[in-house]
Amino acid sequence: MNFLNLVDVYITEALDNPYPYEYSDLDGGFVFYPDPSNKNIFYTVQTLRYGKDADDFRKNYTLEILFDYNDESTKQYGVTTMTNANRGDQFRIMATVKDVVMKYLGDKRNLNKIKIITFTSKNFEKGKTRLYSTLSQMLARSLGSDWEFSTAPGTGEDAGAVRFNIKKKVVEFPKPAATRRQVAAPTRHAVK
Repeated sequence: MNFLNLVDVYITEALDNPYPYEYSDLDGGFVFYPDPSNKNIFYTVQTLRYGKDADDFRKNYTLEILFDYNDESTKQYGVTTMTNANRGDQFRIMATVKDVVMKYLGDKRNLNKIKIITFTSKNFEKGKTRLYSTLSQMLARSLGSDWEFSTAPGTGEDAGAVRFNIKKKVVEFPKPAATRRQVAAPTRHAVK
């Protein structure tokens, strides 16, 4: 087996091996520990669903995913930059976030109400931007051909950010053929 095959096997296995996670009322989302023996370092994944009445890009039944790093020993909470490589295996982190989202969407009541899944990262957060790009594309593929991946620049409070969207495709049905009643009657011309 050559080096590239080994790398491919490692990545595939890591993406199929999420960290164990649990729901936390305290954090309002799912929590996982890259090192189960060190409960000081953990990640949170929150799924926020917005309905038709939201007042910004989140309207129209959007599921926004928030993902943060936390370290109680240094009192760092809600860190959104991904600069320290010792915070866990990046592929297992992606697999865990993907698993949380897929579990949430596995409930048909949730999936039927969601039209857009979105992640947002600041332009200067290069690692997080790459992570979200890859993760969004993975989720779009996992959800099937009814979903598509796109990016958009942030607006309003998210100016200077990149928004990664996974949208449910709009299916347009062909218009039915006209019925006899809908067919216009020929006009009659007066003959002189």
